[in-house]
Order: sequence, then structure tokens, then C-alpha cells
Amino acid sequence: MNTTQPISTCCSHMRAAGSRCYALVLAIVLIIGLPLMSGCAGVAAQNSALSAVATSRSVSLSWSPSPSVVTGYRVYRSLQSAAFYTLITATLVPGTSFEDLAIEKGKTYYYVVTAVDAQLNESAFSNEVLATIPTS
Repeated sequence: MNTTQPISTCCSHMRAAGSRCYALVLAIVLIIGLPLMSGCAGVAAQNSALSAVATSRSVSLSWSPSPSVVTGYRVYRSLQSAAFYTLITATLVPGTSFEDLAIEKGKTYYYVVTAVDAQLNESAFSNEVLATIPTS
């Protein structure tokens, strides 16, 4: 990356590598103080109002819609906070809710959501929420 250019000029390279790369590079840019434009043109924006409700049978996720025009959303899950997220939705979720039925009692899951536009540009991760599944 050319450090004399604003981050928005490098967006297409980061988007090609995936949103996790973009989020990591954005964090590094903010830490070291490179100039930052208002965002990458064409990258969907994600609202950060994700919430979760756990029962012994499922985790119900809901979120506010993206302020961008999006085609749908992707839901990711991990067993560790802020790391190792795995995509759990095979197709884009068209609305602003999802029910995860593939859970195990007694485990804690961490979720994030991304917004995806018509060109398959993916936003950065939403806020992370956790859901602890009851043992009974």
C-alpha cells in the first residue's frame, strides 16, 4: 500500500482480499494515522445494532438495516470473541433477522453480521454480540 495516498485509493485491493482484510487494514490505518477518506465507494455500510436472544434450541439474531442499498446480509459465528468467525449463512439473508439452529447446549457463541451490495461488496463487521446457550 502506498502510504502517501488516502486509504480510499486502496479500497479495491482490500475488497478483493475480503472484508476481514479491509477491517484489519482500516484498524492499522487508524492506529498509525494515515489519511482516511469518508469510505470506499461501493462498499456497503453496516449498521451496528446487532442483538441476540438465546434459547436452548436456537439463537435469534436481529439488526437494524444498513443505511446503504444492500442485496442482503451475511451472518458469521465464532466460539471466541473477536476472532475466527465462520460464515454460517450459505446464501444472503434478505431481511434483518436470522435464527441459528445449529447450536449446542452450554456453549457461548459470538456473532457478527455484514451487509452486501449488488456488486457483492461486503461491509466491515457489525458490532459483536454473544449468546450463551442454556444447558437445559
